[in-house]
This record gives sequence, structure tokens and C-alpha cells, in this order.
Amino acid sequence: MKPERLEAFSDSVFAVALTVLVLKMPALVLKPDYKSNNTKPIAYRATAISCIALAPGMRPPKAGRAMRNCVMIEAEQALAVYFEAYKESRIEDILDWFLFPCHFVSDADAVALMPLPDREAARPGVERVVKWHRMLGVTHRRIVRQTCMELSPRISCIDAVVDLEDDAGNKFYDFEGLYTFVRNGASWRVAAITHNQIPRLLACIRARGLQL
Repeated sequence: MKPERLEAFSDSVFAVALTVLVLKMPALVLKPDYKSNNTKPIAYRATAISCIALAPGMRPPKAGRAMRNCVMIEAEQALAVYFEAYKESRIEDILDWFLFPCHFVSDADAVALMPLPDREAARPGVERVVKWHRMLGVTHRRIVRQTCMELSPRISCIDAVVDLEDDAGNKFYDFEGLYTFVRNGASWRVAAITHNQIPRLLACIRARGLQL
């Protein structure tokens, strides 16, 4: 069936068609653009899948657009502000983002499981990362891919791939992290982070002959 004929389907049938479609192509995640006529892959929330790629001419059902334009966008904005605090080395602001007790899982030869009961328990790790980035000359964190999954109106997870760069856009290293955001009152806070950043950061430092 041609893509343009799918627009006549009900939302439920449309969702089934898209679920079949996603099995045949890689899922891409880009910012949605509904103002132009250019067809772009968009993030789309459904029960079975968190993101899909739409074929030319297709648009998500209105219900899907409404769901994305609330919890998911709020969580993505929260992650961007969190990264901005790292960019500016604002340690106290970084610590403000954590909802304690917070849990970190870090890749290593023996995976590190770190339950952090309070602000002061989280401080040394944050300070080390900020220090090491200053040594390297890191000034930018660029999100090259992210997938946002809404688990409920109060919980969202973001899987982000991030490049660490200098002012000229030269890449030092990259990492992937899974950030669990929880709504706490009127704001979003980080309840857990699972990532592979530290071994890649340390390898980058050693490769440049810098002392830890």
C-alpha cells in the first residue's frame, strides 16, 4: 500500500502499520519538524516501541504527537540543562539535579555499582569528571543521538550518545548513557545513570600522556 493511502487509516490501524514498518528499517531519532513539508524521521511513543522511522509522506497520529509534546520533551530539555551545568563546570548545579538516593552504574572491567545516599557522596565523582575534562580541554557535550522513553507521566528514560569536543569541534571521545528522570514536584530530577563514560574518558587521558 502506498504511504499516502495510510493517512486515511484510523489511528489504531496506522499504529499497526508503523509497527510492521519499523521491523524493516533502522529506527532513527531526530527532533520532530511539523512546520515544513520535509519528511524527517521522528521519535514516536507507542506501547511496543519507543521510536520508529516514518516512510516519505507519513505522519504520526495526532494522539502520538500530543504524547510526545509533553513528558518526553520536558525530559529532553532537562537533560540539556544538566549537560550545560557540566559544560560550565557548575558542580553545585550538577549535584542539584540528583534525586537521592541516586544510583550510578558505570562500565569497567568489574562493573561499578554505586548507590549514592546524599549530595556529599556524589560530589567526588562529579568533581573528578569536571577536573579531567579541564585537563583535556573539553568545552562541549554534543548529543549525537537520543531516544526518549516515557514510562509514565512521572518517569522518563533517555538513552543518549554524546561526543565530547573542544571549541573547534574536535572530538576527544564519546560515550553512551541511560538517564532515568523522575518528576519531583514541579521539576525533573536524575534518579539513576547507567553509562560507559569513565573507561573511555580515562583511555582518552592516557592516550594524550596526561597524568591522572
